[in-house]
Formats: sequence, C-alpha cells, structure tokens
Amino acid sequence: MADIKNFKLIDGTFAPEEATEILNQVFSEKIKFHMGLKFGLYERLGITSEFSSKRFEELKQDKEELLELVRLAHLMGKKVRVNSDVYVEFVDGEPSLKENEMLDTNLK
Repeated sequence: MADIKNFKLIDGTFAPEEATEILNQVFSEKIKFHMGLKFGLYERLGITSEFSSKRFEELKQDKEELLELVRLAHLMGKKVRVNSDVYVEFVDGEPSLKENEMLDTNLK
C-alpha cells in the first residue's frame, strides 16, 4: 500500500446557493469537531487545546471569507467552481490506539 492516498471530496461547478450549502456544511462540521475537542479536553482533563482554539478561529475566518466570495459570485451572476482533495499520508509516530482497541471510522 502506498504511503499517501488522495481522495476527491468536492469537484463541481455549482450555483451560488448550492456552493453556499456545501461549503457551509463542510466548514461547520470541522468547526464543530474542534469545538467538541476543546470542550472534551477541558471537561475531562481541565486543560485547553491551543491548537483547537487556533484552528477554530482560522476555520471561522476562512468560512466567512469563502461565503463572501460566493455572495460576490451571486451578485455577479456567476457559478462557483469548487475543488477539494483530501490527502492521507502515513508518518512516523506513536500509535494512538490501545492494544486490541477497534477504530470506529463512522463511515458506515
């Protein structure tokens, strides 16, 4: 198996309304992930995640900027072309799962 794999997440030309819905959903889910991570770490361990806090703010800002671009496309009577790939790569590091623990991918 290769150490890197590419997956096409979004590939299309959309009406501004469709692009808004797609981009809003993708960014909202990622923002929600980091909010949950921050909250969970604080509740369980009493610590804050500087990385998740920073990522949360970056994602909120990127989401607003993207949605503003889509609003501009709408005002100009244009469609929006959106491409998004996900790259997965194996890197050296410590395994994060305990022995005999199953990984639930939630992709069922």
